[in-house]
Formats: sequence, C-alpha cells, structure tokens
Amino acid sequence: MAEKSLSERLAESKGQPIEYEGRAVHASYHREVHSGDVLFVRFIKSAGEARQGLSISLKKGALRVNEQSLRDVVLWKDTAPELVEIVCQTPKQGAVLSVWNAWDRSGILQAWLRNAGMLVEEQDDAVILRCSDGVGPPDFGDLVVELKFVCPHKN
Repeated sequence: MAEKSLSERLAESKGQPIEYEGRAVHASYHREVHSGDVLFVRFIKSAGEARQGLSISLKKGALRVNEQSLRDVVLWKDTAPELVEIVCQTPKQGAVLSVWNAWDRSGILQAWLRNAGMLVEEQDDAVILRCSDGVGPPDFGDLVVELKFVCPHKN
C-alpha cells in the first residue's frame, strides 16, 4: 500500500500538525492579530518547477495591502516587492490571520494538495515558514518565507 501524502494525513488530523521525519508539519500558520498590527513578508528563496506564492487571509477583519483593503491576498515570489507590508484592520476581537503556501501550475492556483505542508519556526517577532508545494515528494525548500510582526498593542 502506498504511503499517504502529507495532505491526506493533514486532512485526517483535522488541521492539527502531523509528524513527518521527526518534524511537525502544518497545513497553515495561524496567529491572533489586533487592529494596527503590521505583518512584513519577505521571501527568502524558492525552488522547484512551480511558481511559488503565499496565501494570507484574515477572519474578522481586512488586510491593507498596497492601498487596498482585502480579506485575503496571494503574494507571488516572482512579482512581489522584496518586502511586503500588510496592516491588519480588525474591528473585532479574535481576528485570526492564516497563512499557507500556494503554487501555480499552468495558470491554476493550487494549495493543500498531495505533499503540501510547511515547517514553522517561531522566533521572537518573526516566523520562518519552510514550505513544500504539492509537486513530487515533500521538499521544504520549495518556498522559504519570513514573517515579521510589529504589534503596537503590546507596547
């Protein structure tokens, strides 16, 4: 019997991280945010055949990106500026930011398929996401992204 893909295992876990080769693999990264919190996204590297991107969504609020107010956005490694600033506009408490890797194959946005998943490395005010797209065996070097948070409400 063939080994289950990361996406099959993540679906069975109902969104909880799974263990793969001794590391916790996540389907997405979640963080509670407050109004005025700023997220800086910096792409570190990408590899593989597919066009690599990062999907960002905010429940109970909006994201201010490039003078636009959006509920969700996809940033593509090949077209995004070196550093992207996103301001969280959250009129309600309990707003949750969600981030996951996406990729484009033949003009079709894809996510959470086959061997997609990511390793999450939390540091002081930053998070490094090492993402495996769904193409081929798991490779957490397909997309590497740094998220830095500036949270005025904590000062």
